[in-house]
Amino acid sequence: MSITIYFTDGSFIPISHHVSTQVIATIEGVPFSLSYNGTPGYYSGTLPENDETATKRAPGTPYDVIISATTLNYDPALYSFTFYVLQTATEVQLAGDTTEGMTFAYSESGILTVNIVLDVGDVPFWNGTVQWLISDLGFSRNFTSDFGNGTYSVSLDTTLIGYGIFPITLKFNPWSNMSLYASSSKTIQVAITQIQTSVIPPFGRDFYWGWSGYLEFIYWSESFSTGIDGATVTLTLPGAESVVAIDLNNGSYLIWLDTTLLTASSSFIPLTASFSKANHLRGDAIIQIRVLEVPTELVIEIPDINSDPLNYPGVYIVPLGDQLNITVFYNDTNDQEGFVGGLAGANISLNEIFGPTRTLTSFEIVEIGNGSYYFIFDTTDLWLFESSTGAPSPQLDSYTLSFRISIGNRSTANIDVRVRIIELPTRFTIDESTDSLLYGETGRLVVIFEDLWPGHPPGTLVTGANFTLNTEETQLYLLSVSDPYEDPSRPGYYIIEYTAASPFFGASSGSSDLVITLSFPNVAQWTVNLRVRTNPTQLAIIITEAVTYLVPIFMLITLLVIAYVRVWNVPKRLRQINGLIKAIRKGKIPKPISDVKSRQELITDLFNDTFEETGISRIVEQIPQESIPVEVPELGELLIQLSILTHLNQEELDEFKADIAKMKMSEQAAFVKEVIMQEAIRAARRDGKTVEEIVDEVKAEATKKIAGEKVEEGVVDVEGVVVEPEEPEIESVFLPSKDEVPEVELGVKTEKPAKSEKEEDVSFTSDMLSPFEIDELRKELKEKGVPPSEIDTILEQAKELPRDLIEELIKSLDAERRRK
Repeated sequence: MSITIYFTDGSFIPISHHVSTQVIATIEGVPFSLSYNGTPGYYSGTLPENDETATKRAPGTPYDVIISATTLNYDPALYSFTFYVLQTATEVQLAGDTTEGMTFAYSESGILTVNIVLDVGDVPFWNGTVQWLISDLGFSRNFTSDFGNGTYSVSLDTTLIGYGIFPITLKFNPWSNMSLYASSSKTIQVAITQIQTSVIPPFGRDFYWGWSGYLEFIYWSESFSTGIDGATVTLTLPGAESVVAIDLNNGSYLIWLDTTLLTASSSFIPLTASFSKANHLRGDAIIQIRVLEVPTELVIEIPDINSDPLNYPGVYIVPLGDQLNITVFYNDTNDQEGFVGGLAGANISLNEIFGPTRTLTSFEIVEIGNGSYYFIFDTTDLWLFESSTGAPSPQLDSYTLSFRISIGNRSTANIDVRVRIIELPTRFTIDESTDSLLYGETGRLVVIFEDLWPGHPPGTLVTGANFTLNTEETQLYLLSVSDPYEDPSRPGYYIIEYTAASPFFGASSGSSDLVITLSFPNVAQWTVNLRVRTNPTQLAIIITEAVTYLVPIFMLITLLVIAYVRVWNVPKRLRQINGLIKAIRKGKIPKPISDVKSRQELITDLFNDTFEETGISRIVEQIPQESIPVEVPELGELLIQLSILTHLNQEELDEFKADIAKMKMSEQAAFVKEVIMQEAIRAARRDGKTVEEIVDEVKAEATKKIAGEKVEEGVVDVEGVVVEPEEPEIESVFLPSKDEVPEVELGVKTEKPAKSEKEEDVSFTSDMLSPFEIDELRKELKEKGVPPSEIDTILEQAKELPRDLIEELIKSLDAERRRK
């Protein structure tokens, strides 16, 4: 037993080894030293197995062990424990051919072999005896053979036990002086039977009619793996019983069988062979045999020229008007009955034909002799075209000829031959052709039409064929074609002539594709393709080139003149303004123009030009950064509102208009608005409404009238009042300095008639939005339901765009919301 201890101080730190260190294990007063194993704190040792004073006691006796450790500068350490020494277990292992389940035939001697080993490590052990015993029968026997290495064997005499299945215990008992080792046992099952037998039948189970011979059976001992001779044999076969059996004295028996006593059939017949002998089990072999018809075959002989060119097996071709000779050979292919070759005198009345022009019909063949028969497939025989109308013609489908020939006790041979009536194979050869012509030249194509059927003489030509031009597929370029014809002097030669055109202008080369069909009744149709190139003459090339280069030069000059008038002659600034207007019309925010003057610079230039004669001038820094826009409403709309409120007639309205015409333009609209407000107050008192309601109703009615009634040249007539359309005016009022207060009037007037809303020109002022107006614009966009991300984008652009452009953007957003 191995012991290892760990020597540490009070802090569990290993104590270094020293020459004075001693570790001793004391068992029953006998000390054993433990050695240092090289790892700090670890000491090991092995207690002897058979020490007379310490460890050799009776199994199960306890042992007290005291471990003591001393070293320099440390107090001694003690540790104790108790262990028991038990018997060493043994095991009975089956060896050789011995298994847990064994079967022996009666009178057979069986060998039982075991190995005795210690349970730990499977070490062989032989200090004891082995016996086998059967408790049910009350007797036992010792193993007779001891090989000295733990292996024991015995010969089991089955005659002492008798028939049956018995549990046999194999037990190992150590000798009396081996008390440290335990006994062990193993139980196996042994079955003792009669001598087992079997019958091995012959391999062959199918026989062709006419065969006769011996069938070999083997009567076999399964117990002793040998043949059994001297048995009694009985054969049972319906229709051919036989008791003739030849014993070969080695367990093999030959039994005679003649198949001519039976009738050929595909059904199985049971054949039973029984074998019996004393002290042996009866053996029976039942096999299913068949007496089959003798196999036969039909061999077809057809000329090679009639083989299908696509190599389909069993398919042959013949052109319409020819004959196909078919020879059939009826052959016996098996020699078991002693004959191989052609079979004459067979039943030949089961043949059938079926095809596209013939319903399923029986036909007869003619016997030549020695198993050969023949049939002629004649494509000119009207019997073949029973279901067709008109003259016979080639068929897409094939005719199936089923040949069936039979004779007694031999198989019926079948073979199908498929015959397809085809068009006469032909080909064409181009004998002469002209594939390139100049303007005005004539060429021709000569084609030879040949018969290619191998059964016809070589060099045969097809005459009287149709040689026509396919006008649907033919493509002509400066080419005229005459009618094709057959050469009268050379039958089988076909000619077509063609002439190139002669255009005076537009000389160019081109190709014409001629597609000519070559056909004949019951003959394969061919298509002849020819490409003819038409080339211009030198004179046509010179005229065409002269015109070709002058026209592009003239067109280029015309395009340059148009580009100069429409694009390059237009001032750059006007082109930029047109670009801004187009972007607004598309509902987009135009990109700012970087090289334009600022609002202050434009106002400075305008002010200095206006007051140049007075000597008054301004610089850019004196112009305020923010302007005060004064919006002047359209005077025509205000007059319509006034006429609705006051019910003025045309004459009274003209007089009122003449009076206000004497006022400044900037004051006219304000005066009319004041009159409208006064009349609205009177109407509100009269009708019991608010002033705002009266003003809104009047504006709505005026808007409807302006939108619904228009006359020529942009004149609007509302309730007899003729109003010239006016452009909206914007008057910018500048904050004057303390020294001077100049009076400035700015107006915008156009002489063009009023345009529709989509075509209306847009004018802008160059003032920018103040931070307060940008905050107000943010609130307005939120009320209109614009997404926050778009609001930030619009406000960033509003910081760089003019005020009027932002107003147009708001209008486009409102229009988009109304469309949704």
